[in-house]
Amino acid sequence: MDGNDHKVENLGDVDKFYSRIRWNNQFSYMATLPPHLQSEMEGQKSLLMRYDTYRKESSSFSGEGKKVTLQHVPTDFSEASQAVISKKEHDTHASAFVNKIFQPEVAEELIVNRYEKLLSQRPEWHAPWKLSRVINGHLGWVRCVAIDPVDNEWFITGSNDTTMKVWDLATGKLKTTLAGHVMTVRDVAVSDRHPYLFSVSEDKTVKCWDLEKNQIIRDYYGHLSGVRTVSIHPTLDLIATAGRDSVIKLWD
Repeated sequence: MDGNDHKVENLGDVDKFYSRIRWNNQFSYMATLPPHLQSEMEGQKSLLMRYDTYRKESSSFSGEGKKVTLQHVPTDFSEASQAVISKKEHDTHASAFVNKIFQPEVAEELIVNRYEKLLSQRPEWHAPWKLSRVINGHLGWVRCVAIDPVDNEWFITGSNDTTMKVWDLATGKLKTTLAGHVMTVRDVAVSDRHPYLFSVSEDKTVKCWDLEKNQIIRDYYGHLSGVRTVSIHPTLDLIATAGRDSVIKLWD
């Protein structure tokens, strides 16, 4: 087989992935998969296509001096997986074993049986979360949200209305509104080591807020276009931002 093919390490995982994708496809009219998920799906689908190669390889399995590597064999032959069988040795038992695996009718039966099993196999489904409350307060789209990483008592949201709002996590009541940006707030990040909040906006700025005083303590300038995301280093006093100017910046 082509050395560039994916190796089938665990057919159980492949089965689960295939089943999940097949069920998701029932709702494919609702949305298009993001490029990275589409790429992952195509990669996993190539694993399933290896089943069909058993039948194709059987018709051309001939020639002296060839070595066949069985990366993984269906469950009926699981004990022989990862085995390397050399045609040069002319081992009668090994040859019979290989011929059985690549025998068209045997391979086809294995493929059909597994396919029928997958048709009846449903993906694992977690109980849906229940909506506890709807919180209103912003005058524009809500673009981002972050939860208090220390005490888990509040969360903050950023919006197209240029403001950020801090809400009580238990009650959903508004605690305070932070105003300072002049355009859409795109992302927020809360430090778990300091009482600081970082926000980025379409106004090209990055702002650091003191959450004890609810005031801006520092502005960062440098992006040439709207800033889309911000992330805080887990152990160092360092933040990273990325913007529509195709630039990632590190700040201390």
